[in-house]
Amino acid sequence: MIKNLRFVYPVLLATLGVTFAPATANAISFIPRPDLTDSQFQQLIDSGKFTETFVAQGRIGNNALNGTQEFDLLDADNNLLPVAQGQRIWETGEAVDFTLEYTGSLVNYWLGGELLSSDIFSGPFTDLFLRTRATGDTVVVMLSDLFLNGIEIPGLISASSGGANEINYLQITDVPDIFTLVGKATLAWANEPPQNSQLAYQIKVGRVTPDDPETVPEPSLVLSLAGGAALMSFQKRKRKSGNPSKVLS
Repeated sequence: MIKNLRFVYPVLLATLGVTFAPATANAISFIPRPDLTDSQFQQLIDSGKFTETFVAQGRIGNNALNGTQEFDLLDADNNLLPVAQGQRIWETGEAVDFTLEYTGSLVNYWLGGELLSSDIFSGPFTDLFLRTRATGDTVVVMLSDLFLNGIEIPGLISASSGGANEINYLQITDVPDIFTLVGKATLAWANEPPQNSQLAYQIKVGRVTPDDPETVPEPSLVLSLAGGAALMSFQKRKRKSGNPSKVLS
């Protein structure tokens, strides 16, 4: 924990609505992944458990309207090179509206009223991984007021001091074929502003490859077993049920 930022956490966590266990809202589920590292996330990709298609990113850049970009759409099939990019000036502590939309054929990404679009990415997608990164001296990046197709999603925050590298993930599963994610992005710093991706957030969009489901017996076999068990009431019956988890590891 960052000691000299510790006092801000109760307020920020209350604002974000952070939950520390898997939760479900209608068909959409969200899973905090506080222990997931960048290396482990890459292992999910390398193992084929997650296929990353594109990334919507916001970052501090050079915090100017020229030079290094501050937000972009990245193509995961082309070494995460940008297919569209934009520039903006961040004000420390300002909550900036963003929207990421997939229409079924087009990706639209708004940040502070500026639009990036691309039609090269194809769904459907199953999962989003939200990632925040803060590196530097008393710096914070926060995603808050998140809603996916009108369903509230808990926020995400990374805070750093003394040059530490703080990274956090949140997984959203069962993503609809057509989706709109809205929220607010806040970048804040107390001293010299950071640069490039020292303050950044990413929305990683792709597909999870589910594990093979458990074998489910035929209905006729279930009825036969149930009838036999009724005749032999002294036996204890155990049933196993459940679906494979979508939490990746």
